[in-house]
Amino acid sequence: MGNINLTLSLDDDALRKLERLAAREHKDISALVRHYLVSLTEDTATTKPQSQTAAEAKSSAGAAGQAGHYAIDVVAKNDTLRMVTIAIPRGGCVPWHHHSNVTDMFFCLEQPLVIETRAPDRRVELHPGQTYTVARRQPHRVSSADGEQCKFALLQGVGIYDFVPL
Repeated sequence: MGNINLTLSLDDDALRKLERLAAREHKDISALVRHYLVSLTEDTATTKPQSQTAAEAKSSAGAAGQAGHYAIDVVAKNDTLRMVTIAIPRGGCVPWHHHSNVTDMFFCLEQPLVIETRAPDRRVELHPGQTYTVARRQPHRVSSADGEQCKFALLQGVGIYDFVPL
């Protein structure tokens, strides 16, 4: 089994929330994050991702309709953390939005993807195996780097998930 080193950048408030969650679940922070990432490495025959909830679908639907559809599979979630995989089809994107309470940690799975942010304006290209973190309240959009389909895992937390279209 190979190892992947991940760096998760959190503001002080998000770090305190993650520490409280880890204490409540009697795990250290590394074990807690590993717990939510392990589903990505298990055999797909034994891992059955959940569809997003109706509220999450409604929250994402308006924005998704503006830029084409993208597929979201919920791998794991609790009250303050959410792990999803997202497949963006050819020519599609996750349009400009932000999250009030959660930090997004992207992990590129297939094909290069681009994460763009505002204030500060930044364009980051990720290749399979690379990660990038977007802080809460940071406006961002995600698309394929080459216009083809791309897929990524997204760890969202620590906090209550929302999707605020811009």
